[in-house]
Amino acid sequence: MGNIKICLGLVFCLLIILFRPGLCEAEKSKLRVTVEQAEIRLKPDSGSMTINKAPAGAILDSDEQVGEWFKVSLPPDKKGIVITGFIHSSEVEVITEKSVEKKLASSPPSTPPPPSTQTPPPAQHRASQPTAMKFDIRFWGGMNYLIAGDVNDGVKGFIDEVHDDEFVFLSVEGEAKDLHLGFDFAADLIFHFNPQVGIGIGAGYIQGTQASDFTFTNGVEGIFTNKPKMSAIPLRLGIFFAAPLDEILSFSFNGGVGIYLANYSLDIWFEENGYWEDVHQEATAAGLGFHAGMGFEFNLAPNVAFFIEGQGRYAKISGFEGTFEYDDSGGGPLYVEKGKLYYYENNIMGKTYPRISISEDEPSASWVSNVREANVDFSGFNVVAGIKLKF
Repeated sequence: MGNIKICLGLVFCLLIILFRPGLCEAEKSKLRVTVEQAEIRLKPDSGSMTINKAPAGAILDSDEQVGEWFKVSLPPDKKGIVITGFIHSSEVEVITEKSVEKKLASSPPSTPPPPSTQTPPPAQHRASQPTAMKFDIRFWGGMNYLIAGDVNDGVKGFIDEVHDDEFVFLSVEGEAKDLHLGFDFAADLIFHFNPQVGIGIGAGYIQGTQASDFTFTNGVEGIFTNKPKMSAIPLRLGIFFAAPLDEILSFSFNGGVGIYLANYSLDIWFEENGYWEDVHQEATAAGLGFHAGMGFEFNLAPNVAFFIEGQGRYAKISGFEGTFEYDDSGGGPLYVEKGKLYYYENNIMGKTYPRISISEDEPSASWVSNVREANVDFSGFNVVAGIKLKF
């Protein structure tokens, strides 16, 4: 009988412990945001993705602390979904429910003081902490495809004309090669309005060159080389957007406008039996271009990401001015002419040969037609890879 009483007493105590309100519940805390914008992250890590923000003065509930981080739950959204994340202790102050209740219970009611005739001093407010501007630096490079336009037409037309007109009785080996492939390197500085959107400035270097080599025989063997080259330094302004897909991977897009400081040159070399001729043309211009790119970023560390991006570009530049130089081994003076870069067509024996050349005056011979300023077309596309540093 005594043992039964003891057992009943233990059960009664256990029931009191189990059903006493709040005794077995984890003590919850209320947090007040003390900075202008507190970042709520997916995990308790400063490098983790930001999933939301809380303004200064916002009250958040927390039932768990992990090191210097509090686990918080935001109010349900329109669909009733509750977002849970982590906020750093440096951005909040803790107000426990027990301390609030105790303070209210121990504070006796007081009558309001009589109105004062003196002007009260200004209230002391907590100084707001401005959010620092974040920025990224991207370094990238890759292979480049250029349309080239008048450059390729002019090279092919010149070679075809020389072959058909002057070298028709020679044995010639070789063919004209189009200029398309080159490289593209650049760097961008991006200032962020928020983690997803930023505005950036950048500069780069684009280049493409292609040599067409020929050999011909006329009793002795000779060589003939035609080598165009085009390059540009784009100064760009653009908008950058990144959409996180998970903690590691993000989709990125950017687009904008740029000023292209462009250069065009052409070297022609002819050599036969000790005699040689050398032609060098070079001209510069500046023009407007547009660009866009999209790709994926892979986070390697909290402040470092690797990215792959496909890019498209439209930049058709005209208004080139420069110098035409001719020299040979005959001992005569170097011939120099300054002027504009023109496109025109030679019409010889029923055939049309496109040409581009620097001339002081607009070409105007009887066999010349379709004269206009030449376009050096930097439009094209490329695939690049690079590193992004986050600050």
